[in-house]
Amino acid sequence: MKHGSVAQRHTRDCPRNEDGSFAPHRCKGSWQWVLEYGRDSNGHRLQTSKAGFGTKAAAQAALQQAVHTMLVDVNVTDLTVGEYLETWLTGKHALKPKTVALYSDMTKNYLIPHLGQIRLLELRAHHLDRMYAAIAIGRRGRPLSPSTIRRVHAVLRSALNTAVKRRLLPYSPAEHIELAPENPKRPKPWTVEQCRIFLTHAAEDRLADLYHLMLVTGMRRGEAIGLRWEDVDLDSQCLFVVQQITEVRGKSVVGTPKTKRGTRLVPIDDETA
Repeated sequence: MKHGSVAQRHTRDCPRNEDGSFAPHRCKGSWQWVLEYGRDSNGHRLQTSKAGFGTKAAAQAALQQAVHTMLVDVNVTDLTVGEYLETWLTGKHALKPKTVALYSDMTKNYLIPHLGQIRLLELRAHHLDRMYAAIAIGRRGRPLSPSTIRRVHAVLRSALNTAVKRRLLPYSPAEHIELAPENPKRPKPWTVEQCRIFLTHAAEDRLADLYHLMLVTGMRRGEAIGLRWEDVDLDSQCLFVVQQITEVRGKSVVGTPKTKRGTRLVPIDDETA
């Protein structure tokens, strides 16, 4: 089992460009899902699909169910860690785009290269110990930091916990792994005087008002960038944080705040207003 995708099917009435490609339009076609689950002896892709869904959400739900059904039908004895991880990633629809990108990078860059060929049922803690020792060395002479290794471990632990819940594993070998401590550097906030100095020097910058807003409200960068005029009430002197803009693989993505508590009302002072 490899990759799943959801797409909208165009109809005969959909407008086309002169070269025959579909022009931008508001399509009324139905939605379908496609699931690739390997290759045959000749190297051709093996796929299954289903169409006729009225909404994208319905097609995604059906795809997730198809992935689950196919995963259960697979001979678990032959299922490799790599096959399981790719299927697990396909079903992570509830995560934010930036988190999905992080999970995908950690899986493809570290987990699958080191653990992908091992059978899922044969995965043991010593396999994980060897992987962490190997990736700690890093590539091109740049060792991985303890915090990055902990992120890799968090992704693997999440995936294996799901395998336990689905009864593909009796227990998770990632639960009792000892990792090097992070020793994170504590941030040192600016003093009031440092903030004043910075704002004075940045007064002519085109983003001076943005810097001022972030300093006096404590808003995250993505929250401040995602602020719209409809989220601002100057009469009541407050802002409504309801969205943020983050960067995912070089593209700006609009989404909800990082946490549930991130959706909030932020009062502002007279000068900021």
